[in-house]
Amino acid sequence: MLTTKLVHTLKALKVLGKVIHYCQSYSILSRTVLTRMVHKAQEYGLITGLISHIIPNGVAILQYADDTIIFLKHDLSGAIHMKLLLYLFEMLAGLKINFNMSEILMINDDESWGTQYADIFNCQVGLFPIKYLGVPVNPSRLKVID
Repeated sequence: MLTTKLVHTLKALKVLGKVIHYCQSYSILSRTVLTRMVHKAQEYGLITGLISHIIPNGVAILQYADDTIIFLKHDLSGAIHMKLLLYLFEMLAGLKINFNMSEILMINDDESWGTQYADIFNCQVGLFPIKYLGVPVNPSRLKVID
């Protein structure tokens, strides 16, 4: 079910979808559009990123080159909103997100929730430590092995 706020966001982003198709720097603009879509969803209260007690609405997206990391506070309805937003981005941008290559990583939460989120996003559950841009990332202190 699309909420009224999501419908308003879609109307505002319709123009951006047309702009994407005519832009020379397609990948840069498409990443910018995805970031703006996520920030609008945060403004409307559809999703909440991490550390929302420090940064208003929290950090929900980080992008570098072709990599995107999405951070969501534990909330199944927020995850469903994010999945819808990603589908809308695919339609607007004419791109395909490969969810099979994506992973859900749980931080400070029950690992059983990971399977529910993985089902929502049609991806697998990953484990820490991970490597991002060649740098090991772990929610706890890294060991020499990592």
